[in-house]
Amino acid sequence: MNNVSFTSNQTQTFTAWGAGGVASGARAIMFGYFFSASVTGVSHQFAPHGSTLGQYFNLGNIQVASAFFNGFGICPLDAVAGKIDVKSSGGASSSSNMWIYGYYM
Repeated sequence: MNNVSFTSNQTQTFTAWGAGGVASGARAIMFGYFFSASVTGVSHQFAPHGSTLGQYFNLGNIQVASAFFNGFGICPLDAVAGKIDVKSSGGASSSSNMWIYGYYM
């Protein structure tokens, strides 16, 4: 994921298998994450594709308008195609970037 924008409450799906050397069949990824938002309260939710967002984890909660968030996480992947869902909650965001550091088999 490189320089992706989200509208408020938009969910997008990303495939991890084959990206950044992630092997097919990987169960989870370790990653760094960055995004910016022009309003306060924006966070991003992560879950395996097709799972219930909000039951896994969130990154963010921008405290100051026009600020950015940097963080790290571990997210399970769906077992069918190695995908994750990411949702921008609380407002639109831009410059969303994910760097995959490793994966679990």
